[in-house]
Amino acid sequence: LDGIVKSLLFKVGNYFYLVIVQGSNKVSTKKLRKLLKEENVRLANPEEVLAVTGFAVGAVPPIGLENKIKCIIDKNVLTKEKVWAGGGAIDRLVHLKVEDIIKYHNPMIEDVKE
Repeated sequence: LDGIVKSLLFKVGNYFYLVIVQGSNKVSTKKLRKLLKEENVRLANPEEVLAVTGFAVGAVPPIGLENKIKCIIDKNVLTKEKVWAGGGAIDRLVHLKVEDIIKYHNPMIEDVKE
């Protein structure tokens, strides 16, 4: 699971953030609240995920999104050179270089896992 990443959409106040973590990890909303200085942090619902990313829950890729979204990558993702990620459909995966994900988003790189 450490070779897989999840691309999860969070609603943080009035904004959305794409949070990328290793497949075996969960995102700590407590850490997100502290990092972003915002109390109102929750996982986006399926309708929001589709509207903001252009992809259904479970299929969101870490790159190629419909809209430019602020991004946070958990620092443990950087321990891998390449990762498998959602490929735009529930039954599709893509194999990507972590450096390409970073170039695409210019993300915050932080410890956000539980």
